[in-house]
Amino acid sequence: MPDLAARTLQLVDCPSESRSEGALVDLVRELVPGPPRYDDGEVLLYGDGPVVLAGHLDTIPAQGNIPGRIEDGSVHGLGASDMKAGVAVMIELARASVSTGSRTSSTSSRSTSSSTASSFARSSAPFESRVESRPT
Repeated sequence: MPDLAARTLQLVDCPSESRSEGALVDLVRELVPGPPRYDDGEVLLYGDGPVVLAGHLDTIPAQGNIPGRIEDGSVHGLGASDMKAGVAVMIELARASVSTGSRTSSTSSRSTSSSTASSFARSSAPFESRVESRPT
């Protein structure tokens, strides 16, 4: 069973301020098994099914909230609730689908605007998880 709090904390501790998400995009590439189906440096797309899980990686500037911490069973830190916990779930779903031999999920990462991600998600359905990082 994956430790989602630990995975979320790993993502929280990787800086990803808007327009500077490269380190987190690289981490997502490292954590999601297999080569991406699509990778333009901003969007990573894995999988080929009818479900899309989409999210973003960027955060507001840090305000003394890095590094994060786990306290009373909750992860605290920059981006923990918006949206790094969701990204952690997407990553673990992709990892679990590979470990069980049912390659039906995936994760994708993007560093552009939210409306671009939504149209991209609609244009390439089958079961994919997209993690999108965009300036807000």
